[in-house]
This record gives sequence, structure tokens and C-alpha cells, in this order.
Amino acid sequence: QQLTTQDVIGSYDGTFPNGNAYTTGQEGDANTAMTFDGANQYVSTGLVPTASGTISAWFKTADVAATMMMCGSYDAPTSVRSYLARAGSNKLSGGIGAHNTTVIFGTTTPLGTDWNHGAITWDGATVNLYFDGVNEYSAAQSGSALTLLGMFIGAANNAGSPANYWNGSLQHVMMFNEAKN
Repeated sequence: QQLTTQDVIGSYDGTFPNGNAYTTGQEGDANTAMTFDGANQYVSTGLVPTASGTISAWFKTADVAATMMMCGSYDAPTSVRSYLARAGSNKLSGGIGAHNTTVIFGTTTPLGTDWNHGAITWDGATVNLYFDGVNEYSAAQSGSALTLLGMFIGAANNAGSPANYWNGSLQHVMMFNEAKN
């Protein structure tokens, strides 16, 4: 039986094509956070990003070696994207429109033993990246957000295939069709 996750606000429930597990979340409650192995686990959702939006999540990972996606999608051939990630530089990062993790990244290094909160917002004019509630990046948006692909959680949807798998835990992953602050 395939595992599912529930969208408590809308109708975009997700499925775990390759299984996954739950662990203790950032509030200390058992089985409230999703764990991902960094190899092939992710959640497929039908939620498609809009021209303005927000992606946010509580995250925890000790893996500092590679760029890993918390949630989002991108289309490598056209270089258009909408995602929240942790870059290979071990900084919170993201990708909106033409800019990727080499442009949109924070300044704080998350500790692998702690839960942290990350969010990326975009409104068609400006992109903001927040680490634990502090705005660490704000700049003009370059190009439109990707609005054609459903987002994955624990990986990025790269034109229909999962990529840049998350290795660690995620909780309260949220996606909105407006820029929250």
C-alpha cells in the first residue's frame, strides 16, 4: 500500500512513490515530521506554483555535501524554477525564475542537530529568503516563476523526474499562492 500525506488546507494530498518514514518533529511530538533518505524518497503533489507565492518548511539535516531540495520544481532545459533548498554551501537557498541557489542564498549556516525554519517568497517583482524568521536575501526577481509543474517535497520535480533528494527531516511544509511575509 502506497503511503500518502494530507493537505490540511486544500486538495493536494501527496503520495510517497518510494516509501518513507516519520520521526519526532520540531515541537517534540512523535511521528509528525517526514524523514527522507537522500536517495529516492520524495512526496509527489499536484500543487503547481503560481506567479507569486511562498514555500516554507521546518527542516533538519546533517548532510552538508550537496544541494538538496526541500520542496519545489524546475525545468532544466528552460532554466525556470520555483523551489526552497539547502545549497551545497550549507546555506538556506532557493530558486525563482532565472535565479538558482548560486544567486539566492542566506548567510546563516544551519546546525544539523537543530530544527530550522526556511521560507522563500516571490511576488513577480521581488524574491525574499527567510532563515528562522530573519530576511537574509531580498532582490529583484529575474524571470517568471515556474508555473507548469507540480511540486515535490523532499526533492525537486525536474520536468517530471525527481532530482536533488533531501537527506534529513521536513515538517510543516507549506506552499501558498501569494507572497507571505
